[in-house]
Amino acid sequence: MSKDVPTGGSGYVSALRQELIARNSSYASLNLLRHVTSYGDLPVVVYQQSECGRHHGNFISASYRAILRRPQWRRRLQKVHTQGRRSLPAKDWLWRELDSSLSSDALLMNIFCYPGVTQRMEVCRILGLEPGSLPEFGFMPRVPLFSEATERTEVDMKLGHTLFEAKLTEGDFQIQCAETHRGRFSDPMRRTCRAIQRSSRGI
Repeated sequence: MSKDVPTGGSGYVSALRQELIARNSSYASLNLLRHVTSYGDLPVVVYQQSECGRHHGNFISASYRAILRRPQWRRRLQKVHTQGRRSLPAKDWLWRELDSSLSSDALLMNIFCYPGVTQRMEVCRILGLEPGSLPEFGFMPRVPLFSEATERTEVDMKLGHTLFEAKLTEGDFQIQCAETHRGRFSDPMRRTCRAIQRSSRGI
């Protein structure tokens, strides 16, 4: 990355976006991968599945094969690209969010769908997992609130007892103290918030 990266969170996000765009443009061209670029000042590389259907430029081959074998994971690939109609060339199919080289969901799946990754003791120790845990993508926690409503926000991934939210180049990620939200939740979730707050002090 350039040494003259602007200071502040937005500067790093912008620099990372430019770096990913440049690297993916080179990678897609050198490897003759099926792809298009989005409209706009910073054209984002968006990949297409290979004609045989067994490969995809946005995925490690081993991860993609594992995703295709497991129906729950394969369904995640169908998540529609919300800006596809406005930002991408018209095709005979719907563009999917995980086709984009800037997709944080694709990043998660590349890592955690890779065969054997959750069997590795180093990974299990770092994340506090039981060996062999299977990730669940697009998890709906349905957390009960004191207002008797239910929190229905989708979480990117559940792995073991841990919830993961991935952000790659998004600039609107919010960081808040656990105390801010603890009062909204019922007793079990309040205990979870306290545990998260204690563990985060050591990170």
